[in-house]
Amino acid sequence: MSQSEYHDWLFKIGTGWLGWTEAETLDASMQGIVLAYEGRLDMLKAIFGGADKPKPVANLTPAAFDAVFGTMAHANRT
Repeated sequence: MSQSEYHDWLFKIGTGWLGWTEAETLDASMQGIVLAYEGRLDMLKAIFGGADKPKPVANLTPAAFDAVFGTMAHANRT
């Protein structure tokens, strides 16, 4: 993302997600916009729930382990 695209993203977050005016958004620091955005996301997750938890991973079978890491990896496991 270019610097210009990043500034556009911050402006969209400030005026869109956060509902700030153009002046309020332009007066805020970049860090302030990002922190306020993260806070808004936390609030929405608290109200509506969210997927912060990692998705369960299927058990790795010995055959799948060998396919991913190779049979030599067995020699290093204890």
